[in-house]
Amino acid sequence: IWAGRFAPAGFLVVLFLLGFFQIQNDDFWIHLSHGRWMAEQGRVPRVDPYSFTQAGKPWVYHGWLFGLLLYEGYIHLGPAVLVVLKALLGAAAFGLLYQALRSRETGEVWAVLLVLLAAGLGRDLLQLRSQTMGLFFFCFFLWALERWRAGDIDIVVITSVDSLHALAGLLGADGRALLAATPAVVMSERVAE
Repeated sequence: IWAGRFAPAGFLVVLFLLGFFQIQNDDFWIHLSHGRWMAEQGRVPRVDPYSFTQAGKPWVYHGWLFGLLLYEGYIHLGPAVLVVLKALLGAAAFGLLYQALRSRETGEVWAVLLVLLAAGLGRDLLQLRSQTMGLFFFCFFLWALERWRAGDIDIVVITSVDSLHALAGLLGADGRALLAATPAVVMSERVAE
C-alpha cells in the first residue's frame, strides 16, 4: 500500500533529479547575452549583435522570448533557481509523457521504463536552452492528443503564424518576425451536454 501511494511521487523525483545538474552548455551564455541586449535596447535585434561572420546582415532571433525570460530570471532569481526551474520543467514534460503513455493503455511498468529511457536519451534536452521548452510543449501536445482521443477535450489545433496575425499586429512592426515559426496549441474543454 505505501509503495502504491509514493511510487508516483518517487518517479517524479527521479525525473526531477535527471534534470537537476549545473549549466553545461554554451547556448546558455549566448541566450543570456541576447536577453540582456533586448532588456537594454527595449527591442528584438534585427541583426545578430554578437555575430562576426554575419555582422550587419538581417537575422530573426527565434528564441527571443526564451532569451529575455532567461536574462530576467538570471538577474532576479539567480542561476541556482534557474537550474531548479529547468529540472521542474523537465519533470513536468516527462510526467506528461508518462500520462500520455498510460492513457494508451500501456502497462505501468512499460510506461515508467519508456519514460526513463526517453529521459535518459533526451538528457541533453534538459540543458538550460530553448529546446527544453520545445521538449515540454512536445510532451504537452502528446498528452493533449491523448486527452482528445479519450474525449476529455473537443479540439486540439496547431496553428501557424498566419492565424496569429492579429497578435503580431499588437506586437508592432516586429510582431511577424517575433512570431515566425512559433506554433501554438489551443484546447477547449468539452462542453457539458
